Amino acid sequence: MLAFSVISILLITSFPSQRLIFFGIFVMGGLIYALIKYFELQGLKPNTKHLMQFGTYLEDQTSWEKRSIDNSSVYFYTKDENYQIEIPDDYDINHGNSLGWSQVFPDTLAYSYVVNLKHGGSTIKQVRFINCDGGRYFLAKSDQEATDGKLEYYWDSSAIQYKVGMIISRFDLYPSLEHVAGLCSITIK
Repeated sequence: MLAFSVISILLITSFPSQRLIFFGIFVMGGLIYALIKYFELQGLKPNTKHLMQFGTYLEDQTSWEKRSIDNSSVYFYTKDENYQIEIPDDYDINHGNSLGWSQVFPDTLAYSYVVNLKHGGSTIKQVRFINCDGGRYFLAKSDQEATDGKLEYYWDSSAIQYKVGMIISRFDLYPSLEHVAGLCSITIK
């Protein structure tokens, strides 16, 4: 924008008889630049704002209601149904089997699902979940890090994926997600 301004001033001073035309071009360029910046900011703000609001609503775990819509399970936040967690019925078999912790179950086949966080029908973030042991467990994909040459799995309790998991996870044979984490050797940080 600075270079455009300098060039416009040089043209206005170099060609005084054409200064109204150059001034008009300068004003139009400034307006176009302002509009571009405005739309860029508007494109970022809603998702960031809605994602932050999502994080707040996820803390209220008892206010989510599960419904089946088409081939998806959808959790609605009952106090503002614009906020939804959608679990589509499609999966990736290869991705789920790459996690060592998913192999502790009797049925070692694991499927990976992309879960959509939505506001007003638009996806604002996607998180990955793993369906294990023939569907008896549906858990957030863990993060991993290598420590002393050993791969360690963990869930970050402040991450949005973990908070979503506190609402939509299934662990039929255990009383809590913490028990399942112990079974799978997943640390909760």
